[in-house]
Amino acid sequence: MKFDHPLFNELLTYWKSRCNNDGIPTGNDFDLIDLPAALPDVTYWDLQPDQRIKCRMTGTKVVERMNVDITGMFLDDILSPGEGPQMLSALQTMYSSRCGLWFRTQNHHPNGRIVLMETFSLPLAAAENALPKCITLNNQLETIGYDQSGDSDALILGQAFPIREFVDLGWGTPETFE
Repeated sequence: MKFDHPLFNELLTYWKSRCNNDGIPTGNDFDLIDLPAALPDVTYWDLQPDQRIKCRMTGTKVVERMNVDITGMFLDDILSPGEGPQMLSALQTMYSSRCGLWFRTQNHHPNGRIVLMETFSLPLAAAENALPKCITLNNQLETIGYDQSGDSDALILGQAFPIREFVDLGWGTPETFE
């Protein structure tokens, strides 16, 4: 898959260059410092033993756009209740199927902006005594509106997912989203 956003292609090329004999690089094999242009737009996630996904690190541009640092937060606590379970399932499928995930999403930021984002996610295998991880690169496409309801202090990721696609990393992709 070729992406319109050049940093997505750079992330995928770097990820593939870090693959080991088992295929998927570990968090130890993957150094975000090697991607200085992408680093501000990255979020880094841990897959917890209970299958919850926790934000380990949030890039500076992501924090600036959202007006909140989600480092330490669980993804299911900030995902839209209507779309959240499907997104969590897609990310868990990404881990288990050894594929990437690209999607567009509509997010509600605490500053009241409603934005259309595209995100590319790649799995990272568990290093010794560590959790599996996920690296995501985020690209804001456009501001599509502003919250007029007065609830502008809420962060809600994934109010809608108009496009979700698994990306073949060499092991195929699942047939459908659950």
